[in-house]
Amino acid sequence: MRIYKIYTIGCKVAQAEATELRQMLDRFGFIEASHKETPDLCLINSCAVTLTAAGKSRRLVFKLARLYPHCQIVLLGCYATVAEPAIRENPQVALIADHRQGILAALEHYLSQQRSGKSGEPSGSGDIRGDTPNNTYIKPSFTPNVKHKFLQSPIDQSFSLQSRHRAFLKVQDGCNAGCTYCIIPHLRPNVSSVAETEVLEQARRLVAEGHQELVLTGIFLGAYGKTTTRKSRFDTSGQPLVQLIDNLLKIKDLGRLRLSSLEPMDLTRELLKILSSSNKIAGHLHLPLQAGSDRVLWKMGRQYRSENFLAAVQAARSMMPNLALTTDIIVGFPGETEDDFLKTLEVSEKSEFMKIHIFPFSPRPGTPAAEWTDLMIDSPTMKNRLAKLNDLEKHLAQRFRNQFADQTVRVLVEKVDRQDGIWYCQGRADQYFMVRFDGRPELDNKFCQVKIIDTTAEPLIGELTAEKDKDKELDP
Repeated sequence: MRIYKIYTIGCKVAQAEATELRQMLDRFGFIEASHKETPDLCLINSCAVTLTAAGKSRRLVFKLARLYPHCQIVLLGCYATVAEPAIRENPQVALIADHRQGILAALEHYLSQQRSGKSGEPSGSGDIRGDTPNNTYIKPSFTPNVKHKFLQSPIDQSFSLQSRHRAFLKVQDGCNAGCTYCIIPHLRPNVSSVAETEVLEQARRLVAEGHQELVLTGIFLGAYGKTTTRKSRFDTSGQPLVQLIDNLLKIKDLGRLRLSSLEPMDLTRELLKILSSSNKIAGHLHLPLQAGSDRVLWKMGRQYRSENFLAAVQAARSMMPNLALTTDIIVGFPGETEDDFLKTLEVSEKSEFMKIHIFPFSPRPGTPAAEWTDLMIDSPTMKNRLAKLNDLEKHLAQRFRNQFADQTVRVLVEKVDRQDGIWYCQGRADQYFMVRFDGRPELDNKFCQVKIIDTTAEPLIGELTAEKDKDKELDP
């Protein structure tokens, strides 16, 4: 029996890529393992953006080797680029391939080799071992060298996640911006985009399958249609992302479109105009701040300063009422002074974030910032600053939630369960926070109008006022 499991560590792009892997394995006749089944093949879609993520990826390899001593392990993604010799020499690790080589192409070659009983490393592929007995995993009817449709694009295409409510659509890959702390340009150096016609074709298919929400994802989404992520080198003759969004909004029966992450300088007047033009657009933007000090932003190699960031926030809020803003902040960047940190708190307060993803500085091998060892922040100072920012984050989150008291929001129901004889529905509002309310099973995967009655914590508690089925409002 050909049974597999996929483990994903990392961002929304990695989640989208995990589904691409499922699509390929399904085509090869594999079956995804249930919770209790023992897999023949374990795929790890890994991450190495932070030391924590790299450590999780590394530990998962050894954990799976212990749990499933007879399965083969396939290590894919960002951590594959920097995997230690102990990983590469593990006899259960049958394939290691990173994004520089193309994880789908490498996986296809590996599976083809297993089917034919051959071994070896093809030109341009990853570290491949072909010592599995013939036809152990692959259908005998498989024809080698068949290129599946989703391998014909210059970058790996995206398919829906297991959830039928929301689908992640990967439209861009790669970054060469060169932030001094970031390892991504080393892990994903090739900047490329999916052709608009292909994106629209996939989007229509996903909507036809019943996905109510599409999430546009990319390593540097604002560089969609560009050949570089360096703003100073952008071709300013057109805005492909604006055009793509405009055409996506024209898809019949698309319920909601959400953007995964943008840089503050991506928020041009044209982009904000299209984002504020339709109620299909989710009222939520993720804008990574990283630091509020201009001195630190300069040392980080970021392409904006605090003034630019706050101007982008103000412009977005002026055109998108009740906008939810989430962000990423690095605490303890080498050389960060107390004054620098206070400026980060100040900009965060002014930006009124709904959620702050807080990261202690994580030195990544091969990046300039990792070499500034004499400027590293000591542990007590780091812990103190993390605690202060966490306190501010909680305060800002509560303040944001409070403004929705007695307000009605649109919620996509993603979960329905029954407790003590009562049916409960839970889902995300346009502003990305979770809402829970009394409902019924048939509301699953529907948009509902919900009045918020309790903002104490997330999920917020609400009362159903109406459900929305396509363009018709129905009474509860």
